[in-house]
Amino acid sequence: MENWGLILGHYELLMVDRDYVNIARLSRVGNTVAHETVHMWFGDLITMDWWSDVFIKEGFAKYWSANAHAYAIPEQTAYAMDYTRFQVYLDALDFDCSPDHCKPMLSDTPPILGKIPYFKGSAILNLLSNVMSPETLQNGLRRYIRKNVNGVSNAEDLWASLTEVCAEDGVKDWEGKDLDVSVLMKEWSYGTSFPILKASATRDGKVTYQLEACLGNISDWKIPVFRGDGTSEKLLWFTGRNGSSPEWSPNLPLFAIDNVRASSFLRIQYDDLCWDDLLKNLKTAAKDHETQGQLLSDALFFARKGVYKWPKFLDLVRAINWEASLTQWRVAFSFMDTFYHNFRYHSEFDRIKMFMMALTQKVYRHIELLDQSKWEIQALRAQLQDHMCRIEHRSCLDQVNLEFQKFATQCANSRHGTAKCVGVAPDYRQSVYCYGLRQNPKSIELVESMRKYFAEKAIYFNRDGEKLLHAMSCINDTSKLNGYINLVISGELPETIIQYIGDNEVTGQLLFEHLNKNLKQRYSVALYWLFFALLLYPTGMFSSLLFSFKTLVDDGTLRRMRLSKTYHCFRTNKGYSLFEQMLLSLPGGCTVFSGEDTFILYDTQSVPIEASGTLDREGTDIQSWKSRRR
Repeated sequence: MENWGLILGHYELLMVDRDYVNIARLSRVGNTVAHETVHMWFGDLITMDWWSDVFIKEGFAKYWSANAHAYAIPEQTAYAMDYTRFQVYLDALDFDCSPDHCKPMLSDTPPILGKIPYFKGSAILNLLSNVMSPETLQNGLRRYIRKNVNGVSNAEDLWASLTEVCAEDGVKDWEGKDLDVSVLMKEWSYGTSFPILKASATRDGKVTYQLEACLGNISDWKIPVFRGDGTSEKLLWFTGRNGSSPEWSPNLPLFAIDNVRASSFLRIQYDDLCWDDLLKNLKTAAKDHETQGQLLSDALFFARKGVYKWPKFLDLVRAINWEASLTQWRVAFSFMDTFYHNFRYHSEFDRIKMFMMALTQKVYRHIELLDQSKWEIQALRAQLQDHMCRIEHRSCLDQVNLEFQKFATQCANSRHGTAKCVGVAPDYRQSVYCYGLRQNPKSIELVESMRKYFAEKAIYFNRDGEKLLHAMSCINDTSKLNGYINLVISGELPETIIQYIGDNEVTGQLLFEHLNKNLKQRYSVALYWLFFALLLYPTGMFSSLLFSFKTLVDDGTLRRMRLSKTYHCFRTNKGYSLFEQMLLSLPGGCTVFSGEDTFILYDTQSVPIEASGTLDREGTDIQSWKSRRR
């Protein structure tokens, strides 16, 4: 809470235990403190005159907190500002194309403090900074503060101050006139979603662009697009449906890339001819990691939507020069996680693992030679280690095995937690505990004992207790895992271990068998977690559960339950059909509403889920791509 001169908040958001804090948590605390400090200017010194302008408060704090964080620790700028801002940009695109979150940036439509004022607000400020220049934006904000200090204001007051300095500094608009920020911001502020520019080429090499919207109707956006060839950039304006200038009717080959550095707020969709041309020039035109990350994010978005076939996306993955950059790997971990869960029990999973190892191992081997004091390097190395151990990379497993054995020896007699005896930095502990215990199952009592210590005697801060709970789910002992499920139901273990078992248990059978056996008797909160984790499992076993589930609901014992969005992990047409059959079997049917992280089922009007051949398409596409690349 940003009280003027007295910031208040939950201790876990404002303080850390340095013996246990990882980079993500340390960064979150730093950003929280910086965010609340920025409110001293945007929120306290100047307050919005109504809730529809909450962007002036929260968008600014989200954007400038990265600058403040980097100013406080300049040696961590690559993580604290560059990576953080790119992450916010990608999150803003996701939220602004989600029916659950999308709304105008300036709006009092509930929720007032939703995702859009924060994330899209920050992304639009980044767009303005690129169009005006950071210096001109700063000058405009100083003027805005001087005019409105100790008072209330709205977005039009802000746009007016920015327009004045644009005229003084010679910032021009799409018609070559002095930029009127109010006109530029009209559709970005009061419209919904964001633009998609579709680039298409004819066989004679003529390229055209067409405007679409990610959601809803096309707005009259004035779209700034930075086009770069790796050595220089220029600002182009896209107006109307087709760009309205010769710059948007080029000829192949395309030696430049649009939206370099993720500098605007849009996605670019390329047809196959433009895509092939882009890949040929990728290494010269997209040298920076932000541009590469933006291209990967756009391509993954269109692949998941079914607009691109997976081989098209994978051709880009193959063309990228992968380096030790979180900006690149944020997207890579996202699609590799999708592949892992979608093909986990597939007959071709070994080939999928080989592909992921080949993609990752160069950076995995090299990163240990880099400066480990850098947050970006520490965080990336930890994620690479977890990924490589999960897909059973031998060197990774050997390394964590060695570190776990040291932990087991050094912490055997510890009475004060793990920090002084584990010998492993906090970011790496989860993978060491999990994959180390899997290889040393006799140490399970030590892990259970240490977890119990944190649960009972070290309840403050996010220490190692949750990591050790996660490790308990990694063993291959069926009786132990069933025992943990029973302890959850009796209230002696946190429900989160059910989800961890779903993630880590190797057979894909245990949770299903336990749920099917005990469904009638065990319908407490634990049932939600069992069902949540079960969604990560193969589909063949699900048909035998339908009758039990229907009976449970008929008895009135489960009137409402929350299911993860991972319903899509049913993997095959058969699986989708079974899920649809289950929904239709409920009394009165059920409605599936999309929420931030959940689908909520309850007995009202029936809206069955559309069956999909996601796995069938992905499996065929990916295998054909791998065969083509041999």
